[in-house]
Amino acid sequence: MEPLRRPGDALPSITQPIGEEGEMNYAAGVLALLLLIYLVLTLIHPERFG
Repeated sequence: MEPLRRPGDALPSITQPIGEEGEMNYAAGVLALLLLIYLVLTLIHPERFG
């Protein structure tokens, strides 16, 4: 008998990175988030960020 599946099971979680190299996935996620924030800020205030 298969275990019951919850709606969020298929979605990746930031607290539990998927894969054997979980720490690398977590670090890559944090870096991607910082890069996204930087890009959004440069779009809003291009004169402040070279």
